[in-house]
Amino acid sequence: MSMWYVNLLFLLFTGPLQAAIPNTSVMGFSDWKNQKIKAAYSNYVGSQKAYEGFKGTVFERNNLYKVAARNHRVLAATRNLSIHDYFQMYLMAQYPDSTSAMESALKSLNDKQVAELLMSYQKSLRG
Repeated sequence: MSMWYVNLLFLLFTGPLQAAIPNTSVMGFSDWKNQKIKAAYSNYVGSQKAYEGFKGTVFERNNLYKVAARNHRVLAATRNLSIHDYFQMYLMAQYPDSTSAMESALKSLNDKQVAELLMSYQKSLRG
């Protein structure tokens, strides 16, 4: 069992979270996801403009088209980021052993997001 799941369960089921969390500036799930979407959108728009405005060879233009198409797929995938992705890609990477970061992140989640996280945990137990 992953250590972050153990920490999460401990935090979820040990009563109310403390109000003050010192020295931890954790980005909430919605802000993190919006940041990722904005970056992916910017990359897509930039590559699309480069493709549309390019006047070089067919081979070079085709390569730019492939980049724009890949960036479009990345944007689509980014729009589907989940709570599980947030914990795995952001919290565990930025704050691998920080209980206070977990507490701060949990405070930013709504009930639906907590339920999604618990479902992800349940799926991980099944293998």
